Amino acid sequence: MNGSRPIIDMEQWIRTLPRVIRFCLAGGLGTGVNLAVMILLVEGLQMHSFWLKGLANASAMGIGAIVVFFLHRAWTWEDATKRHGYALLRQFFLFTGSLTIGVGSRIGLFALFDYFFTINYLVNVAIGIAGAAVIDYFLYARFVFSKQEK
Repeated sequence: MNGSRPIIDMEQWIRTLPRVIRFCLAGGLGTGVNLAVMILLVEGLQMHSFWLKGLANASAMGIGAIVVFFLHRAWTWEDATKRHGYALLRQFFLFTGSLTIGVGSRIGLFALFDYFFTINYLVNVAIGIAGAAVIDYFLYARFVFSKQEK
């Protein structure tokens, strides 16, 4: 190969795989928390009106995001620098900013695929979730849960 680097560094990929699995599991758990809170608020607290369901959805997403943040901090990136006080708050804001970029990309991917391709909307949602997860993973690894002091 004349000294060129392979497209995929298998050793690096194998070293990263456990973290990717923890990332997916933490995200899945966060989704479960989001859905459980949504059901609790809408069905349990009878938040059935348009505005109350919107409030329930925003609350459920916020609680789910907080759960995912602390799961990633403690488990997915357990080797990252542990921040406290204002640095922890800054880390959380970096997380929510990165999460917002992922959500924005998900919305954009959905619109793009819906406009240009004839695919089932659920497949489209799955593509968006996968695309956002890839973006989120790299943003979290690079900016939110890095091992360097910021």
